[in-house]
Formats: sequence, structure tokens, C-alpha cells
Amino acid sequence: MARITFSTKGFKQSIHDELAFQRQKKRSPPSPEARPTFLEWLRISWPDILTMIAIGAIGLGFDKMWPPYHRLFPYLDTDGTIISPELAYRKRPPTLSAALSGILSIGIPILVFLFSQFLTPSFWVLNNSLFGILYANLLGTCLQIMIKTLVGGFRPHFLSVCQPDLSRPGASQGLNGIYHDWSICTGEAKDVKNALISFPSGHTEAAFASGVFLSLWLNAQLKVWSAYQPRFWKVVVVFVPLLGAVLMAGDLQMTGNHHWYDMLMGAVVGTMVAFAGYRAMFESVWDARTNDVVVLRRSQMIVAGERTKDRGRSTDSGDLV
Repeated sequence: MARITFSTKGFKQSIHDELAFQRQKKRSPPSPEARPTFLEWLRISWPDILTMIAIGAIGLGFDKMWPPYHRLFPYLDTDGTIISPELAYRKRPPTLSAALSGILSIGIPILVFLFSQFLTPSFWVLNNSLFGILYANLLGTCLQIMIKTLVGGFRPHFLSVCQPDLSRPGASQGLNGIYHDWSICTGEAKDVKNALISFPSGHTEAAFASGVFLSLWLNAQLKVWSAYQPRFWKVVVVFVPLLGAVLMAGDLQMTGNHHWYDMLMGAVVGTMVAFAGYRAMFESVWDARTNDVVVLRRSQMIVAGERTKDRGRSTDSGDLV
């Protein structure tokens, strides 16, 4: 007859393992697939939405302003020759209007983000991707408009739209009277104002804000620069948004709407806000292990089921800060 024994050691170990699992589960970050209700999402996101509206309003306010300075420009030398031919180009519209450039810069990344949801659906990845691209574009647009208004510069077609009248007050300043104030312009006011705010290039800033952000996002999703060799098509895909940004910027130089240094500064501003927007939404930029991991707020973690103190993947201690 076989002897039947009951051991409490195995039972206690099972209880211990289960409790350890539950504690670890409680500490773990919430699943990115946890979808909140609309009201929960709004409670999480309303401070950011209001901030974005405020940043947009600030940019719009600066856009309506005339430059507060009266920058001087050279026109004719004492012998009647044009001193600055680089400001005498014919006015030509860019191939892409400002509105179309903005739509493409925002629309193409959004379409890519939405398409990715058919392959690997994740609410918070989509949410953070959309907020990240909006952060980059709104902040970049506000910055470049402020710089345009407060610093500015003459476009290559400035003299063509200015149509200077040397008999007006403000003419003939500086040595030999070769410098003039833009108040001597007789052209259309809106064209003159636009010709005074060349630096930096807004088209270029928007193109690089979206192009660099999308390139970083594609790199993270496709794991191009990681611990293993990627397929060449993935490398090509990551560079496509950058090529698009460069082509959009190059068109402005070809049509005489900007100087090279306008586009350079626009690209710098766009790249900076793209990195800032991406890192604000994802755990890293270059680390292939975490650059596709969304960063959550405390309020997002609560909605997703987290009830413990912050342990490393939430970004703040409340809804407002």
C-alpha cells in the first residue's frame, strides 16, 4: 500500500510565487494597448491641448505684427548701379504654397501613423505619435514666426516688391546716403511685409520638423539602427522623409524666396523641435531597445490600471505639471 504524504513546502512556495507575480504585475507599466474612454483621455490631455492652442495663438499674434525695427538696406551706389543684386530677384511663388506645405508636413506623418495601426494596433503609440508631431510643428512654427518678426531679413525679391521711392523720408542714410529705410517702399503692403521676414525659412522649418520626426519614428518602429543588420529597404524608408524635407527647402532657393542661410536656420529649428517632440513622447531617441516605448504620465498609468507610485516610465506627478 503506497504512503500518501502532504508537504506544506510546495504549497507555501506556490503562494509565495503567486504573491510575487501579483506584486510584479502591479508594479509593471500599463499596457500600451489599454484604451481609455474619451473622457478619461480628455482628462489626461486637456492641459496639453490648451497649451498647444496657446502656442498657436502666440504664433498667430506675432504673424499679424509688422517687424518692430526699421532695417536699412542698400539700393543704388553713387554711380546708379544696384549695390545688392542678391535682393533684386524677380518675385516668384514657391512651388508649394504655405498652406499646402503645412498640410503635407502634418498630413503625411499622420497617414503613416494611422496606417501602422492596421499592422500593430496600439492606442498610446498612436496618441503619443500624434501629440509628438503636433508638439514639434506647433513649437517650431511659433519659434520661427517669432524670429521672423523680431529678427527677420530681406528676401531675395525684396527690391522687386519694395519699389523704392528715394524722395520719401527715410531715404539716403549712412555713408554717401546709400542706405534706406523700408518705409520708402511703394509696393503692396502685404508683399513688402512678407519680403521683410525672410529669416528663418518657415517652409523649411515645417518640413524638417515633420521629416526628422517621421524619420526617427520609422527608425524606432523598423529597428534600423539596432543590434542587428537591417534590410536595405528599411534604411531607404528612414531617409525618404529627410529627402522630402530637403527637396521642399531646395525649392525655396530655386524660386528665389529664401537665402541659403534662411533655410539652414529653418532646418536647425525644425530638427531641434523634432527631437524634442519625439523624446517627450518616447523613452529614447537612438536606443533601439526603448525608442519605440511610449512615455506615460501618472494620470495615464492610473487610467491604464497602475495604482502604485511612479517607477520610471511616467513623466509627471499630476495632470498640470
